[in-house]
Amino acid sequence: MELANGNNLEELINVQWQPENDYPSAAPSGDLSHLPPRDQAKRMRELARLQRAQTQLGMQSLSSGSRLSERDEYARKYGGIGMGPNGRKVRYLKTKEIWSLFLDICAGLAHLHKHGIIHRDLKPPNLLLHYSDVREKDEIPRVLISDFGECEVISDTSQRERTGATGTLEFMPPELLMRDDAGQFINDHSPKADMWSLGIVLYFLCFSRVPYSQVDDVDLLKEEILSFEGISFPEPVPRVPEDLINLITQLLQRNARDRPSVEEILDEFGDVPMRDARNGATRRRTSVMDLNTNDDCVVLRGRRSA
Repeated sequence: MELANGNNLEELINVQWQPENDYPSAAPSGDLSHLPPRDQAKRMRELARLQRAQTQLGMQSLSSGSRLSERDEYARKYGGIGMGPNGRKVRYLKTKEIWSLFLDICAGLAHLHKHGIIHRDLKPPNLLLHYSDVREKDEIPRVLISDFGECEVISDTSQRERTGATGTLEFMPPELLMRDDAGQFINDHSPKADMWSLGIVLYFLCFSRVPYSQVDDVDLLKEEILSFEGISFPEPVPRVPEDLINLITQLLQRNARDRPSVEEILDEFGDVPMRDARNGATRRRTSVMDLNTNDDCVVLRGRRSA
């Protein structure tokens, strides 16, 4: 059984304010588990205040007319660590990294859906990373889906009454934010809700941000999601091919029935690692048959293929 040993997808992308030459270790950093709960909470509040201050400083720097450096622009186009649109350092993934991580997530999600389980809270913090060697900087980690606290079994005859939105707002589909005439949230959970979340995760993998302009104000963000009519993309970059752009567009369809299933995605794109391997790239192949589960996460067991 493999366990996460490399933080999560959000922390992989959001490098924050580390020095340009100080690449994050694959091993967990900032572990607060040794502290008492009260001290953990205090430390988390301090880190949140520091991050907000740093973000504001970065935004002031960008709004003053400064342009991205050559290094930042190269990272945005071809992959690497560079300045993100919010003034913080982010990791821009290369094409092979995007496909590898995304297909891992798809394989895990397919396992859940096959067993009639909707995750309902698919987001980068719940996508844990495993490295076979934490000292190997260039290794592409494996993804483990975690946090099943919001899961729902499709075959359950008794529906839970929804008193509020389930999941994290940035990754929730529009249909789960809608209310009926009585003001109650509509019970419209299906595997296609997970597919919308998967589309936002894929956008995050490709562009190191979510596709919304309002992420700090909950009410404005909710309105932006509810009024969503179609996805728009940043300037094209070589590391995000057209297949990924089209896939994001398909996943972020307003009508849930128009979104592809995870099985359809794996049928069409599951052999991308093998195609790349034939073209000379070293990639890990992951398949649905390589999955094991426990109560905490879906564990992907892959293998390197040349």
